[in-house]
Amino acid sequence: MSVSLEADASTDMISLYSMKLSVAAVKALDYLGFPEIKIKWPNDLIVLHQGESHKLAGILAQSVIKGKIAIVVVGLGLNISLSNLRNILVNERVSALSELGKPPNVVDLAEGILKELAVGDSDGESLVAEYEKYSHTLGTFVGVDTGEEKFEGFAKRITKTGSLIIQSDNGTSREIWVGDLIHLQ
Repeated sequence: MSVSLEADASTDMISLYSMKLSVAAVKALDYLGFPEIKIKWPNDLIVLHQGESHKLAGILAQSVIKGKIAIVVVGLGLNISLSNLRNILVNERVSALSELGKPPNVVDLAEGILKELAVGDSDGESLVAEYEKYSHTLGTFVGVDTGEEKFEGFAKRITKTGSLIIQSDNGTSREIWVGDLIHLQ
């Protein structure tokens, strides 16, 4: 599912649109009977199976800025049924709604997500508070690979722009905008 949104490039926090869709999807799925879904920073929806996270969905955003207008397309790839996912993604921990219960009608699911997206808080601080409520990452020890470097630390908080603050063992904090995150706990 992809959603195209128009934003004011000079005032809107374009970096928060994938976060908005993450929160909207988790809230809609909760309403439809799937309360166990969490967000792994920055853009994955996960469920826990025997204490290990399994990817249920991924969210990506892309934007084009033309003057003061930004067109943001945010996409959600949600596993409804396993079918042959585990045969294709042999080395990945994946899951699907069908493992958690009876999957909802996809039209009802899309409608629920769009409704949550439309009524969701657009204020950065309120959005971050909701994101943190559903976060599986915060409060855990993580490994980070930014492509340029690898390090470990404690996932402390999400900033109002959607970046992740990691605190290292020596007490220094680092702000991460992008990177591959591995939960070490």
